Amino acid sequence: MTDEQTALEAVDSYIERYLNDIGSELNLSGGRDVLAYIRNYTKRKGKRLRPRLLLRMAGSRKLTEPVLRIASATEILHLFALMHDDRIDRTERVQPTGVGQADGDIDVLRLLGGDFLHVCGMQLLGQTVATHGLSSHIVPLVRKISLITIAGQAEDVSYIPRSAYHSSLESLYHLYDAKTGYYTFVAPLQIGYLLSTSYSDHDDRVVSETIERLRVLGLSLGRHFQMRDDEHDILQARNDDLQNLRDVPHWEYNLLATWLHETGNAVDPPLFLDPERRQNCLSTVHIEEFRSWCRTHRACLEQELRGYAGDSSLLKTIVDLTCP
Repeated sequence: MTDEQTALEAVDSYIERYLNDIGSELNLSGGRDVLAYIRNYTKRKGKRLRPRLLLRMAGSRKLTEPVLRIASATEILHLFALMHDDRIDRTERVQPTGVGQADGDIDVLRLLGGDFLHVCGMQLLGQTVATHGLSSHIVPLVRKISLITIAGQAEDVSYIPRSAYHSSLESLYHLYDAKTGYYTFVAPLQIGYLLSTSYSDHDDRVVSETIERLRVLGLSLGRHFQMRDDEHDILQARNDDLQNLRDVPHWEYNLLATWLHETGNAVDPPLFLDPERRQNCLSTVHIEEFRSWCRTHRACLEQELRGYAGDSSLLKTIVDLTCP
């Protein structure tokens, strides 16, 4: 077992203990139902991408108690976002088990469970920073990026209605930055650096330059990651059954709408907002051309990322981790 695997297992164990400790303080049956539903998410097999990035940036301090707690808080906040995202997208990412509620109430538990985890994550983060005398930049950073991400999710669902006539790769990248880049990459990279011995050894100028370098790198990673994810979802649904594409929320087509515009086919918003008209449009899409366009722009992003990483072996491994 690698050191990283050991650290990630320690994160999972800490999250379980932390939620159990909070659960033991609750006497209301509703609170127990929320915790039971949350455990469907904590036990799912995920990549643990955010704590992995944070731990790599933390370096030699990655197995210390405060770093473990901060990494756990980061994953708890991710689970909060997952639960709310599943509710927004009407996705069944996990099958609810051990919950004494009717099927129609699961959506309510998904919302309340996300709220519960958000409070838990911010509480653990703040307590750890205060107790261990960590960088004062960490909590404000997480708060700011949380607000950016929420605004990005709102922009995601309004992207086609508001900008389809003039959607562009630049506007799509701006969306990706807000909904994914800051939350998935910039935050864990910057927090991991603020926990590292390198941060302790650097003067203010170097700290400022490093934080900015990680911001630029993280946003490019987010663009590459989200484009690959969106392309995969569109192609998978198309390969399975056009009916699947018809039933998916319209904001899942932001990448496809941008491609249509970039290739000279301005998208009429009602076309994508109406499921019947959307299905007819999707049946005519040249998938191989779409795939080639995505591949070309991901290659450009990878080239940018190699340049941002420079001669840093750590940043090179991070780019390799997130751009397979």
